[in-house]
Amino acid sequence: MKKLMISLVLGLVLVTGFVVAYSQTNQVTIEIKKGWNLIPASSWEIQDHENSPLKYPQDFKYGYIYDVLDKKYVLGLKDGETIPSRAGIINTNNDDPDIVRYYNQASMWVYSEKEGDLILRWMGLNPGIFEISNYNLYSGWNFIFITPDIADVLFNQREIAGTCNIERSYFFNAENQDWVSYSVDTLINEIDGPDDEDFIGLGWVIKVTSDCTLGSSGSGGTSPPVLPGVGDVEECSDTDGGIDYNVKGHLIDEGSNADYYDYCLDSNNAEEALQSGGDVVEEGVVLREHYCGEINYQYEYYDCPNGCSDGACL
Repeated sequence: MKKLMISLVLGLVLVTGFVVAYSQTNQVTIEIKKGWNLIPASSWEIQDHENSPLKYPQDFKYGYIYDVLDKKYVLGLKDGETIPSRAGIINTNNDDPDIVRYYNQASMWVYSEKEGDLILRWMGLNPGIFEISNYNLYSGWNFIFITPDIADVLFNQREIAGTCNIERSYFFNAENQDWVSYSVDTLINEIDGPDDEDFIGLGWVIKVTSDCTLGSSGSGGTSPPVLPGVGDVEECSDTDGGIDYNVKGHLIDEGSNADYYDYCLDSNNAEEALQSGGDVVEEGVVLREHYCGEINYQYEYYDCPNGCSDGACL
């Protein structure tokens, strides 16, 4: 399935310590849809499209990146502006070069309230960042994107797993606002090489069983990944059955090693309340409600009309 309307924009992560070599320039037109779009997080040049009303980054309401170590989403963009205090968790100053490199290779979420087009340009990037053998993934979910290097390996070597056991593979359809399961074999059969504009730049979410490295195993083939049903009960469970504001739930998500109880926000977690979209914390009002999502656990913030106590609305 091509032209998934998977959108990309926003070089939010500015990682130091790597040199980018510009040898040749290519570009693609990116369709941005209302709602959530999964896009490359860094190292790409985004420009406004002359025939589109969409402006970068002013027209993006929120931007989240997945913290691959703590297994949670982190707010890094709000109302068109980056949030430096939270962008710091993306490890831009991390001493571990593998972590720094991962976030340079990562994709992220942005939320747009309007549709439009942007121009995504990429140069001949330093293979020290985007070479397949330097894609170190972490146990659980990983958010990356399709680069010309990845497309080239898929097309010419007919494999990508390297030392990884890829359990699940997804793209996000921004037009329908839902996930599209995409096995590695399907991707291999449909991609047309490093110049395939239908795939280059698309955010790619994959789940691996343990820390590993993408690449060619040299075996001349690939084992098709088993793609279990989305939201399997044995992987994620919630004692209040999902979203129930009046019951304190206990969520366990084996896939991301998450173990959370619903709880009320207070003065001890004021920064989290700002992340939820508010400006101040009103004691005993806002509930953080956890539930099982399509690929991992999710949570939302809810203003309890009659107050919040012990992880539930009164």
